[in-house]
Amino acid sequence: MPSNGRTSAKALEDLKDHFREVCSVLGMLDPVQIAARTAGGVVPETVMKMFSGPALPAWEYWLQVTEALGGDVQVIEKLWVTAVKEEGSFELGQAGSGHTTAGEHAIAIPSDPEHLQALGRQLRRRADAEREHHDEIVRGMRSVEGEVDRVSALIEALRRKADEDRLAQRINELESERRRLRREIKRLKGELYAVSTERERIATELAEVNYRLVEFQFERAQYEERLKYQAELQLRDTQEELRKIDEAWGIRMKRLTEELSSIQEKAGREAVELRQSLSEMSRDRANFQRANQQLRAENKECGAALDAARKTIDQVYRRWWVRLLVPRQLSGTGGPVRS
Repeated sequence: MPSNGRTSAKALEDLKDHFREVCSVLGMLDPVQIAARTAGGVVPETVMKMFSGPALPAWEYWLQVTEALGGDVQVIEKLWVTAVKEEGSFELGQAGSGHTTAGEHAIAIPSDPEHLQALGRQLRRRADAEREHHDEIVRGMRSVEGEVDRVSALIEALRRKADEDRLAQRINELESERRRLRREIKRLKGELYAVSTERERIATELAEVNYRLVEFQFERAQYEERLKYQAELQLRDTQEELRKIDEAWGIRMKRLTEELSSIQEKAGREAVELRQSLSEMSRDRANFQRANQQLRAENKECGAALDAARKTIDQVYRRWWVRLLVPRQLSGTGGPVRS
């Protein structure tokens, strides 16, 4: 950022959002992790000394980094005062849920494969955008460097060809322009360093997402293989158990069939014997009924004969009684009277 402080409102807001995003990431890292994240970029010696020092608030850390890289300290300080009022203070080495150790990542990677694929696509798009931004900055730096070379050559030509008094003011203006362009180059180098750091972070996260996705797919394949093997073993055991059950059931059915055949034969014989017994009982019943009827007839005849005998006996008894009783009444105490 130029030191003259002439910056548009949109650029200030973009820088404010950029530093707020950087702070949200650095708020969960310690200095060792910050050094690892910035190892691929060009870091001044004054910045590297900060990594070995005590932990600083995030805004003060980036204030010193901006100053070391040639930025406008006053504008950055105003931005960070506003950011602290809105977001609260951020401390290096601290996070909302605890501390992290060296080697850990600030952004949690989800374990769901769909989230991993979506995050991978998002990181690829961000990497492409950062790559385009990086290329634009490189082209701008090359254009500015060419402009510096052209102005330097023009200064030398003016020094050789023009009058010193008339060209002195022009030379001073061109030197001021050259200093401004050098500051612009320094600013662009700072932006290029930030873009390179962001690209490396995105590439690292993308590689980790791809690794987690491949690992998940491998674990899923292993799980499916184990599940298939267990299903085959269970199917084999089930088939063996069914075969044993079929054999036992066949033996039992054979035994039950034999028992049923013997029971049917026995029942057939018993049915024949029962029918014979019923026939004999029917004949015996008919004989018994005829004998009973005959006995009833004989009993009736005997009853009639008995009644006739009873009448005959009664008549005989009466006759004899008359014969015995009447003579005694006539003779008194004497003997029987002869008729």
